[in-house]
Amino acid sequence: MVQANDNGTADHLWHFVPMGSNQYVIENLLTHQVLGVQNASTANGARIVQWADNGTNDHLWRVFTASGSNVFIRNVNSGRNLEILNADITTSGVVDQWAATGCICQEWQLVSTGVAPYPNPGAVSGSGIHPHDP
Repeated sequence: MVQANDNGTADHLWHFVPMGSNQYVIENLLTHQVLGVQNASTANGARIVQWADNGTNDHLWRVFTASGSNVFIRNVNSGRNLEILNADITTSGVVDQWAATGCICQEWQLVSTGVAPYPNPGAVSGSGIHPHDP
């Protein structure tokens, strides 16, 4: 995965889904895939990818306070932080994981978009006796 300028499209929006024990699945609102570590690696420099959620620990993340209003996002499986490789500030900077370094390249800012991740369900009506969840 690489970083890009925010252009306001859904592929740049992410939803932090609470999974209990202060852990989150981070889901893309366009693809509905989640952030994971390539091949569930625990190594420094392993690439971050979008993947179908299969319930593995490499898809679980914890959020910790960094500086100001920034946060660190740490993978549960590897214990390593999400970062931009080599603090690359270009739009092609690679997103990977690395042990905590204190580098600003590992700090992220979470911003509310005001966009609901899923629409509210519609009202159910009718006389059926076997309701079905679509």
